[in-house]
Amino acid sequence: MWQNSYEGKNMFSSVIEMEFKTGMMKNAIEIAEKMRPEFSDLGCNQFVMINKGNDKAIVLAIYESEEKQQAALPKAQELLGRLKDIYASMPERQGGNVIINEVY
Repeated sequence: MWQNSYEGKNMFSSVIEMEFKTGMMKNAIEIAEKMRPEFSDLGCNQFVMINKGNDKAIVLAIYESEEKQQAALPKAQELLGRLKDIYASMPERQGGNVIINEVY
C-alpha cells in the first residue's frame, strides 16, 4: 500500500538518535517496554525503536502532519526524560516530511 500522504496532508516524522551509557541498552529496552502503553498518547501512526548496537538506538515516529508531531513534543520529552539517567549524551531529535512510506 502506497502511503505518502494522509488525506491530502504530508506525513511528518520524528527521528531521535540515542546513545546510552556502556551496557545500558538492556535497561533502555526494559524502560521503553514499560512505557509502551503511553506511546499511543503521542498521537503518531507508527512508533519504531531500532537497536543499532554499541548502546545506540534510533526512534522513528510517523505522524499525520507536522502539527501533530509538534503537539506530541511535551509527551515525547516526558517519555525521553525517563531515560535521562542512562544516556551517554542527550538525544538528538530531528523531523522531516515523509516522502515514501511503503507498507506491505
